[in-house]
Amino acid sequence: MQPRPRPTRLINVQDSSRPFLQVMEEALEPYLALSYRWGENKKGQTLKCTYETFQHCLPLNDIPRTCWDAIQLTRMLGYKYLWIDAFCIIQNDETDKSHELVNMGDIYRYALFTIYAKRSSSSQSGLFARQDNHIKLEVSATTKQSAETAKITLASMFDGPDHLEGRGWVLQETVLSSRRLAFGNRMSWKCTMARADETSPIPRARHNALTDGFAGDVEKLRLWMFAPARMRETPRQSWLRWNQFDSWYAIVEAYSVTSLTFVSDNLPALSGLAKLLQQAHGATYAAGLWTDDLQVGLTWYVASNDERKVPRRRDMAPSWSWAAVGKVRIKFRSWPSKSVHIVSEGVELLEASCVPEIPLNPYGAINKGKLKLRIRLRKALLRCSADYTRSRFEYNHVSGLDYQLFGNIDSREQPRYFGLILDIETNQVIGEAALDAPIHLNQRPVDGLDVSQEIELSPLSSLETEVWCGLVHVQKKGERHILTALILEPELGSVLVYRRLGVLFLTDRSWFGPSSSALNRFDEETGDVFMDVIDLV
Repeated sequence: MQPRPRPTRLINVQDSSRPFLQVMEEALEPYLALSYRWGENKKGQTLKCTYETFQHCLPLNDIPRTCWDAIQLTRMLGYKYLWIDAFCIIQNDETDKSHELVNMGDIYRYALFTIYAKRSSSSQSGLFARQDNHIKLEVSATTKQSAETAKITLASMFDGPDHLEGRGWVLQETVLSSRRLAFGNRMSWKCTMARADETSPIPRARHNALTDGFAGDVEKLRLWMFAPARMRETPRQSWLRWNQFDSWYAIVEAYSVTSLTFVSDNLPALSGLAKLLQQAHGATYAAGLWTDDLQVGLTWYVASNDERKVPRRRDMAPSWSWAAVGKVRIKFRSWPSKSVHIVSEGVELLEASCVPEIPLNPYGAINKGKLKLRIRLRKALLRCSADYTRSRFEYNHVSGLDYQLFGNIDSREQPRYFGLILDIETNQVIGEAALDAPIHLNQRPVDGLDVSQEIELSPLSSLETEVWCGLVHVQKKGERHILTALILEPELGSVLVYRRLGVLFLTDRSWFGPSSSALNRFDEETGDVFMDVIDLV
């Protein structure tokens, strides 16, 4: 049995008057970890210039209240070591940060439990609530025998705001922590088997993904990482797609609605999860997706109900990665139950390459990446009109509308930036485009709805432009096909190199030609379907 990975350094809390950083060179002893929100004040963090001093004693006057409370709690519970990122990672040393970030999964996984500072809006707020949550009442009750008055005490079930819930880094910590002691307006405990709190101290069983289909996405991904063989053996319906990739996509969707101080942390904040999932399954990770499942992974799109902006410059990741659009809400294409994935008709990956920003962390930020694909291509016309955008926005946000315009639109999908794809010869609508970035339109208010926030400047030069569509995924239910294609534009100055503009939802299987993959390449000017090998950057 291999020894458990150990953190590079931990805070030794044994002496309450002299907590210090200790490099962990010996066998790993039990330790706790802290999940918290730092806030604006960065005072007291470990830096290159303070690292040696902190190995003798942390600066007692500069330790934030939440961190100090966690140090005292760890010692009072009888434990010697505590991991806090601000102290255990050298914050201005990029090499050290990269080394620790890629090992973040092991740090939280092997902590005895994680202290979760949910009530703390910053590192200065402290762990413990000061208010009394008990409600004292005088109650009169009449029975057949007598009437009596008694005093009872009730405990409030309101746990107060969770200041960690929307923080991007915390989602990874939540998945990886098998046990969690949380401090809100009341104290609570949660582990893989049960949960309890001050008002209900008797542990209550939790949903388990091995036995319960209603288990949450966090629980499913955790088990796909730590018990993959048992997850594969879990009984399920024969038609249900049950794998680690779908759990990953669900976590990415949940992660996309959280916030980060720095958008550049978009991929690093999931690097610990990516590393552990790769180790558990031997899959190949590429800028937030898995090359083993690209026919599904490439179907992500920018979803509605989000006011955050897509950055003008989308060079933080290759265009085919969801990280390229910054920190906005992402969804992956969904399909009806009992449908079948026709793998042979989708895109084929020939080669994938990613150049990490820091070689020590291949799961973190990416400088550049390329996919070499064999894909079925067809030229088409992308149209973005004010009328369609206006009507589609209403369709998403106003209940009770039933437009004939949307007869072929998949109502389960709710893109943020709409368009239509038309056949370049017949001018007939083929399907709906979900664009990665908005297009500039003159908009008017829609019955009090402010659509101006949804309409911005697009990289496209006009409201109608030629694009290429590449078939990625084919799903079939009965006689009906559900197709997803990439919308592509050629890279200037390059041959057969494309960038992603969005995805296309359609149902007309014949538009991409015969089902046989043995298609010959035709003259591009004709607009005919052809198979080709392209580079997607």
